[in-house]
Amino acid sequence: MVYFDTAYMLKCYLNEPGAAAVRNLARAAPGLASSEWACAEFFSGLHRHRQENRLSDLAIGQVIEWFDSDRASGVWNFFPVSPEIILDVRHAFQTVPLTLRLRAGDAVHLATARKNGLKTIYTNDRNMLMAAENFGLEARNVIE
Repeated sequence: MVYFDTAYMLKCYLNEPGAAAVRNLARAAPGLASSEWACAEFFSGLHRHRQENRLSDLAIGQVIEWFDSDRASGVWNFFPVSPEIILDVRHAFQTVPLTLRLRAGDAVHLATARKNGLKTIYTNDRNMLMAAENFGLEARNVIE
């Protein structure tokens, strides 16, 4: 199973820079996973595209239908944000170096991947790429 953060999830559905590389990885993966948290961020990302006039309401509706269909058919495996994950996030914020810019959503992704036995997370978020080792994970970016 391959764990994508929200930025990579969005690239599966939107023609953003790097989308082709992410989609190739997704097609070759034995399964795709993320956190339920990513769903909230996904819809927030669509809203941002709408605000910036990059997507019409019709296009957003089509993306949501496609996403819902993929979710229903098992393309995505979304892990719940459990109390254990929140405790893991709490611990991370108590122990990561102060120089590391770790956002709450990134910590949720990293803790979720670790809790569910994944060893690697895929993202192009530079802060998450740097924070992954603090969670015992490898972070990879397939976008050049």
